[in-house]
Amino acid sequence: MARDYTIKKLTVESLLADTNTLVVDKVNHRVGIGVAAPGVILQIGSTVGTSQSNYIYMGTEGGDVGYYTTGLKLRMHADTYGFDILNVNSATASLAGLNIVRHNNSTPGESALFIQLSTGDVTIAKNLSAAGNITTQGRQIGAVTTQTITAATDEISNATPHINLTASSNITLGSASGEVIDTANAVDGQVVTIINSGADSVITLTCWQAGVSEHSKVTAKDGAATIALTRNATAGKADGATFRYVSALGRWVQIG
Repeated sequence: MARDYTIKKLTVESLLADTNTLVVDKVNHRVGIGVAAPGVILQIGSTVGTSQSNYIYMGTEGGDVGYYTTGLKLRMHADTYGFDILNVNSATASLAGLNIVRHNNSTPGESALFIQLSTGDVTIAKNLSAAGNITTQGRQIGAVTTQTITAATDEISNATPHINLTASSNITLGSASGEVIDTANAVDGQVVTIINSGADSVITLTCWQAGVSEHSKVTAKDGAATIALTRNATAGKADGATFRYVSALGRWVQIG
């Protein structure tokens, strides 16, 4: 006959409920759920003889009731050191998601990695290190050889550099060294394209002579449908020409 009891305090040396549903190991001071002999301070399930999936389920009220957080708090030697793995429920869509918070002698800490629930976008707060390849939308960014693109000789490359940042902060394409943009290793048929798709867009290519004001410049203006070639001999003085393509003539015509 089933009876109800009210117990204010219960002290047991060991506990075994339903064979292995809940086990308290008094010798090793361990607790097991779904395992007869827990191997750590708290073990849920076992890889031996398991015929079902095991989860830790944590839920909160949502909707119009309130917005709460579930998760795990992992600490080291103090509450201000460690990580939080948080499932954040928020009325603001951009704040709802999985958040890994880093505490380095700080409270409340800072987000190290965030996955937004509504979009799946991933935000990483610090540098990203990769021992293998990084693939985006099916395209691989070579075999990553460095961790951040900030040092003197960092590059995104395969065996032959594809994109390289040199010690002088130059960017080279297809070459390990060279000018600001160097395509010296390009093969026949390859095209270098610079696109500015904005309204009345302008693309300017400028060459400066070190230490003086003399430089040459090529300026393409979409709105004016012109290309200007300019050479500044000294500050404030310029010579050059401006051309416009005339469809009726089928050629560029100098207009200035």
